Amino acid sequence: NANFANYSAWHHRSHALAEKYADDKDIDVRNLIRDRELDTLEQAFFTEPSVQSAWFYYDWVLSGAPFVRSNGKSESLFVIGNDILQKEVAKLDELIRLEPSAVHALRAKSGLLKKLGKHEEAAEILDRLKILAPMHCGCFEELNNISL
Repeated sequence: NANFANYSAWHHRSHALAEKYADDKDIDVRNLIRDRELDTLEQAFFTEPSVQSAWFYYDWVLSGAPFVRSNGKSESLFVIGNDILQKEVAKLDELIRLEPSAVHALRAKSGLLKKLGKHEEAAEILDRLKILAPMHCGCFEELNNISL
């Protein structure tokens, strides 16, 4: 029985992945690990869509899982292309269909749409979020102003 709300577990998982696969040059292995992580996250989101810790990890994975080597050089563990982003948008659409007020899913979808160049659609979602979570209007406004 997984506890998807465990911030420490997600944080440890990010370090363990980077440590284990940083020197693996086989792109197929890295893609397999990326896909496994995204599947695990999908389970977390459909189980507990309001748990913030998994969403932080999701952002890390979809940013390529960046890590810093001991020499100070920053690298990414995964390649995240538009095909992956589009698949993730489709998964988020399904979650949002089931949970229309899932704030984290909407925020994530907005970010993915911006990465895909769909800025107007992303802005519409952020405007919707301002209504759903008015205490975070400033955050959503800032996200709308960030250009990718």
